[in-house]
Amino acid sequence: MDFSNQLFESPPIGVDGVLAQGYHIFAAYWMPLVIITCLRILAISGTMAILAGFTVVVAMTYITMLVNFIKNIMPDNSRYLLDYSVGVSGASRLLDAPDNYYKYYTDDQIGDDDLPKIAAIGIITIISLVVLWVIMLSLVTSTFDGAMYHALAQIYAGGAPTPINSVKRGFAKKWNVYGFKLLFSCAIIGLTLVVIGLAALFQASFSLIFASYLVYVICFVLLSTVCVAAIPAIVVEGISAVQGFKRSLILCKKFICFIFCSELGYRVIFIIAATILNLIFGELGTFLEILGHFAVSIAFSSIKPIFAFVLYMSMRIRSENITRDEFAEERSHDYDSDYGSLPFATAQELVIVEALAQHVDTELPAYKELV
Repeated sequence: MDFSNQLFESPPIGVDGVLAQGYHIFAAYWMPLVIITCLRILAISGTMAILAGFTVVVAMTYITMLVNFIKNIMPDNSRYLLDYSVGVSGASRLLDAPDNYYKYYTDDQIGDDDLPKIAAIGIITIISLVVLWVIMLSLVTSTFDGAMYHALAQIYAGGAPTPINSVKRGFAKKWNVYGFKLLFSCAIIGLTLVVIGLAALFQASFSLIFASYLVYVICFVLLSTVCVAAIPAIVVEGISAVQGFKRSLILCKKFICFIFCSELGYRVIFIIAATILNLIFGELGTFLEILGHFAVSIAFSSIKPIFAFVLYMSMRIRSENITRDEFAEERSHDYDSDYGSLPFATAQELVIVEALAQHVDTELPAYKELV
């Protein structure tokens, strides 16, 4: 029995099973998963560098406008200190032509009445930059979330995951993944506003506020639990963000305790393992400590999505009785070749092929040409 068939034959039903299956998947296919994680880090770093450069350009334009405004409203004898603070000295003005000596202060035509306009431009600029950063980084992380789940789906379907192909598939589904993250964030923000609004409206006592906080935490944990299968479903089943939300609710509603205990279990193990490794790396010197922390971070980032996918597949196998052949056929559209989309062979077809291969006459010229 191959590895993928074992995953379907013995789906985990407890925390220990989830942890064991996640470990076995990572041990067998750690290299492509780690490569996807490294590509994720590079993509995020590159995106942040580009956004930082763009932010500096935009910010400098606004800062220049603000500095010119301050110069125009300051007394003339106060401008020299400002000149030195922004890097414009008196010598630089003496090098200018005589007709340009006062042009430095008079060309901007910014008066006291323009302060509200400048403030409004600054606020709009800051909000726009924040939104741009959030959207771009969310799209990058959504791409690689999809890539990781695509690679794990390949493993379950009996294929060998390839990082580049998985990143391409994740990029194609980034908007749906990002849409779900946006819906989830809106739900959390709405829940938070409701709790805060009720506390402010009724001017609750400390005990009532504490009880409301407990209810908020329970609702947050419950919402996080029933949404654990949303992104895997979006990537694997090719559904939209809203459909992924509904699909996750349908799958998870019968396994809430199983999901909660599994997530709590591997989070506790991660914390314990990270603490022990940090103590060990702290005794190895600065360079080895930094290298060790980086390696552990990559390993944990590669392992974490495995547990969510194991939970998703375990629920599907246990509630829908899906087999490996059905799962592979369901995902056949994700495996393109030069000749189009090719489905996986079923287990029965593989048996027939093996049986035929055993009866091939090795003395035939055609066989000799093949080998």
